[in-house]
Amino acid sequence: MNESASERHLILLRHAQAEHSAPTDYDRVLTVTGRAQATVVGQRIAERDIVPDLVLCSAAVRARQTWQLAAAALGEAAEAIEVTYSDDLYSADVDEILDLLRAVAPEVVRVLVVGHEPVLSGAAHRLAGPKSQESAALRVRTGISTATAAFLEFNAPWSTLTDRSAVLTGLSTAPTPVE
Repeated sequence: MNESASERHLILLRHAQAEHSAPTDYDRVLTVTGRAQATVVGQRIAERDIVPDLVLCSAAVRARQTWQLAAAALGEAAEAIEVTYSDDLYSADVDEILDLLRAVAPEVVRVLVVGHEPVLSGAAHRLAGPKSQESAALRVRTGISTATAAFLEFNAPWSTLTDRSAVLTGLSTAPTPVE
């Protein structure tokens, strides 16, 4: 992808479908459907040609599994991606997510955050500014389903990321097969 020096891409990905029962919420694993969804999400990221340089992933089991399956769908490109698993992302609020993004190194062009609701849709809603895709902007206002990725772009350093400073270019949701 040919990118200008200041163009940045952000993907906010809600983890795929997880089991409801586990010793703790943190330990919930992906369902069979969730595993398929995570693979599809990886394929959709690859199709958009926005392979991340950096992944910030909640350390919760379902988020880690989502990233690992999505990464497998990216193939060899995933080997060069820097990945940080963070307990802080498990319980982060929107302001904390934005602070993490503002701290991203300036040379990083594409970032993927794998996390949880309602924080990811809240972050997408706060960041979505003028020229955002209207249907996507309306959806993030009410929350996003499992295995949904919000794609945002902006033309400034990460450190300057503020409310309404990005363009929400679309959403991609992996289908939930009928079982």
